[in-house]
Amino acid sequence: HYFKNNGYTTAGGGKIFHPGVCDGYEFGEDKLAWSLPYYHAPCPQLGSLPCAEPRGPKTRPHSWFSNETAMDDQLPDGMIALNAIEQLQNLTKYHSDTPFFLAVGFHKPHLPHIAPKKYFDMYPMETIDLPGNPSVPKGLPDITWNSCSEFLSYNDSHEEAKQDHFSQHHPMNDVTTKTHRRAYYATTSFVDAQIGRVLEALDSMGLTNNTVVMLWGDHGWHLGENNEWAKHTNFEHATHVPLIVSSPEGQHGTVSQALTELVDVYPTLADLAGLPVPTECPVDSSNVDVCTEGRSLAPLVLKPNMTWSPAAFSQWPKGSAMGYTMRTERYRYTEWVSYNHTAHVPVWSELKGTELYDFVSDPTETLNHASDVKMADLVHQLSAQLHAGWRHNAEGRTVRL
Repeated sequence: HYFKNNGYTTAGGGKIFHPGVCDGYEFGEDKLAWSLPYYHAPCPQLGSLPCAEPRGPKTRPHSWFSNETAMDDQLPDGMIALNAIEQLQNLTKYHSDTPFFLAVGFHKPHLPHIAPKKYFDMYPMETIDLPGNPSVPKGLPDITWNSCSEFLSYNDSHEEAKQDHFSQHHPMNDVTTKTHRRAYYATTSFVDAQIGRVLEALDSMGLTNNTVVMLWGDHGWHLGENNEWAKHTNFEHATHVPLIVSSPEGQHGTVSQALTELVDVYPTLADLAGLPVPTECPVDSSNVDVCTEGRSLAPLVLKPNMTWSPAAFSQWPKGSAMGYTMRTERYRYTEWVSYNHTAHVPVWSELKGTELYDFVSDPTETLNHASDVKMADLVHQLSAQLHAGWRHNAEGRTVRL
């Protein structure tokens, strides 16, 4: 919407907004944002045109499916890639007088893990590894562990969990674990191929050196690590996501260890496109048309090793509580507290659980140090930093009331 209001022709397709938000899936994803009709592939949550994947007594199909007959373009993400290429051709042919903004939202590797068989063949079962940390962390608060309801809502994983007596302290068996890890790897390679097709088209049209490209995922994913499956946690595997930026002015092939957040995407794209960067949102932004809670990463794109934000913030609900987590260079600190659903604020005084992980001594989060008396001063320091929040996170930021 911001780019459209600044003279861009905007187009999009696939899963950019989650179905059910903004104008909703059936209305074309926040229709005010798009200059051209929005595209949705048929059967986006499944894996083929007939939507005929094997089903059981549960309401959802199996959690994975190696499709032996479908070609890439017969599956939703293949259709989205094909549409994106057509959109690029259309934008350059019929809208060459304006810059363009193209949003391409692929569904996979989200559940169910469905892809053409050739992508499963890339990962023979005997090559699949097991998670290095298959158990919940020692000293984990009761509120923390997620019972993997999304993953277990599929017929096959539900039955496997029953057979394996899956619970907080009892992981899935090795064969089940490898089967689901393989399916995730296959669908990741499938969507990687679709991304490659779009980038190849961009290059073939001579647009690569004049286009900013940003690739990200909306959440991480557990594949048995911490005895968790899917995304509903505050652990590293759920909160650490891909974020790749290609800019004509930026460095290529470099990796930054800086702590960034997905709220940084919006101001970064604006900045790299040469548009005014939206100002920081006030505490109550309900009457503000344009603002951001993120920080432009443009300086970081130019200098990946520069000093950056001291922390990144995430949160995840659990019943009536909210888990607030903060990742610093060395630690992850989390507090589970009551949540005021009317004012939409945490009740810090009603603490239900605390977690502290040290990524220097324990990079896979196997031990919660929060109750260690030797860590009391550090817990106090990190708690204050978490409560202060993102507004006090970056140099030069001030609170606007």
